[in-house]
Amino acid sequence: MDKDFSPITQQNRRAWNEIADVRAARWAEKLPTDELRTAENLPSEVRAALGDVSAKRVLHLQCATGEESIALAALGARVTAVDIADRQIELARQRAVDAGLDVAFVAADVYALPSHLQATNFDVVYTGGGVMTWLPDLVRWAKIVERALAPGGRFVLVDEHPVAQTLSVEDGRIVMSDDYFQCGRVVEGEPGWTHFNDRGQATEPKYEFVWGLGEVVTTIAATGLVIERLNEYPTSVEDQEWRYRGAVANAIGLPGMFLLVARK
Repeated sequence: MDKDFSPITQQNRRAWNEIADVRAARWAEKLPTDELRTAENLPSEVRAALGDVSAKRVLHLQCATGEESIALAALGARVTAVDIADRQIELARQRAVDAGLDVAFVAADVYALPSHLQATNFDVVYTGGGVMTWLPDLVRWAKIVERALAPGGRFVLVDEHPVAQTLSVEDGRIVMSDDYFQCGRVVEGEPGWTHFNDRGQATEPKYEFVWGLGEVVTTIAATGLVIERLNEYPTSVEDQEWRYRGAVANAIGLPGMFLLVARK
């Protein structure tokens, strides 16, 4: 019998709802509304992997406040975007209206998508930017992705490299502070979001899950999706600034991001 992760999922929903306005404000500081309409808000590596998405049906999972969803629409895609946090979806809808672009935003748990989003309708399923750590069950998730894709459709996943999640800075040195191989375990986090600089406004705890790169790739392949690419990238300047404060010079050669493309 599958383990019931719903209490953890609901707590994470509360945590994301609580931080939604802070997150949106941080994005707005660096991304004014008139800049939302450009595809530049997607990483260049993702834009290259996606190719031409004009008029294609794209499902964006775990979309947060919708900046990348809107960028996909700016590329001409017909975008449906999903996030677990109701408040994030409200903010995303308003951002799309302000940008003058059409995106169908849906508030839903990725494990409980409406049936019409699991009906092999999409040319592309995309997810990226801090998503894997919120998934309690990789097998169920991968099957949902596979079902949503039309034959010949592609899955594009970009995320923080799991090695980076095991590292921290102590006394100006980068050290391994976690066990990379304890995959699937639940990590209960304290309230607060360092990378959003919430300034003490967050009070809800959250739960994260640890997955190794091999487990992610193998689980996706087991659905029958054909892995076409797996690229690894060094730590970006932005990641160096928030994760490796005080030890930036030593972070340049560390893995920071990976990108996977698979086809149905």
